[in-house]
Amino acid sequence: MFTFTRQDFAQAIIQAAKRGVKTEVVIDHQSAKGASAKVVALLQKAGVSVSLSQGSALLHHKFLYIDGKVLENGSANWTKAAFTQNDDCFLILHELNDSQKQQMEKLWKVIKAESAPAA
Repeated sequence: MFTFTRQDFAQAIIQAAKRGVKTEVVIDHQSAKGASAKVVALLQKAGVSVSLSQGSALLHHKFLYIDGKVLENGSANWTKAAFTQNDDCFLILHELNDSQKQQMEKLWKVIKAESAPAA
């Protein structure tokens, strides 16, 4: 995620983690030190795995990938403005096909390889 400031979304991730759902969050390193800092701290305090991108380029992705089956993807950051003021969009794909799953797994590996646990 590039910018993540939605406390309600963070709470949903925390609740999922408490139910035993494996959760991982990767946030752009610059945003994590600025706009997303409160959400990073909240997730970490709750024991959610949070990593920060380490590359010089922005981690500009905005997606949620669930169990290799569901992908939410679009232009919206996870901010209040994205869902109430901006002209953003997103779509949800259910039951990804094998090619889509392979592409997402490849992308996730790259993102994870280029990230480090938040301090």
